[in-house]
Amino acid sequence: LGNFTDLGSKEPKYKPVTGTGNLPSLSHHKCAVWLPNGNCVSGTKDGEIWLWKDASYQWHNQAHKTALSVLTLRSDGKRLLSGSLNGTIIEWNVESETPVPMSRRTIPSTDMRSVGIKALDCYPGSEIYMVGTTQSDIWEVDNDPEPVIIGHSERLHAVAPKPG
Repeated sequence: LGNFTDLGSKEPKYKPVTGTGNLPSLSHHKCAVWLPNGNCVSGTKDGEIWLWKDASYQWHNQAHKTALSVLTLRSDGKRLLSGSLNGTIIEWNVESETPVPMSRRTIPSTDMRSVGIKALDCYPGSEIYMVGTTQSDIWEVDNDPEPVIIGHSERLHAVAPKPG
């Protein structure tokens, strides 16, 4: 980990960490996202969400029951979405000192197999977001989530909604 400075420029300046000190092992962290304030949020195989400030651990929460697989910052920079391998998505307010959970939802299975969140992205300027599952299904999520594609023929690694 390191920290970003001068976030207003087009190319952030990265300051590498020079020593690990008491830095916990990061081997079980699966995903991470930088917040507009320069802090970092990471997700673990154990379903925990961790907050880092200036490359130092600050806080963590047992957010999900299974591995946290994806983190995505909404375009307003104030809310974060976390997705896990049991199909749960949590929306967090990241404006305060530590992330605060705002809502939770679970993507239902389209058959008898369990659903895991594999990919997640937001429509810019919208409350709607798109989810890709471990079953290679793609969902558009709003007040009434619905599948857009069921059983894509290949493994799904990412989703990117078309703006507009």
